[in-house]
Amino acid sequence: MAQFPWTTRTGARFCTLEYQPRSKNYSARGQILLLMIQDGKVGLQFFVSPNIQEIVEPVDLSYIEDLLADLLIRSKTDAQALHKQLLSLSVRPLIIQREGTFEHDDDYLNATCARFVPLGSACGNNLS
Repeated sequence: MAQFPWTTRTGARFCTLEYQPRSKNYSARGQILLLMIQDGKVGLQFFVSPNIQEIVEPVDLSYIEDLLADLLIRSKTDAQALHKQLLSLSVRPLIIQREGTFEHDDDYLNATCARFVPLGSACGNNLS
């Protein structure tokens, strides 16, 4: 099993955000879209699925891309407040799927986020 590059962050906290489409029959229902990592050394970082355009319904894509761009900006100005806000998300289209710590949840992270890329370098979007 391939390991992603952030497995050395023992003790760092993470949360995954799941995409909940409007359509009940949409094939990407419940897929993890975003991984947030809170690390005392590095701060707040985001990793996103490179398949964002296949996961997100066309009707939500612009909103999600704007939201992700905003996360990048806000993570640099008020990371603590942003972290707290994201941990309380419970309304579509993005909801908290799981939160935990590295080392204890490495198998889960390997299974769900191994191919994620740093937010801003996701293929096919213009987030930077």
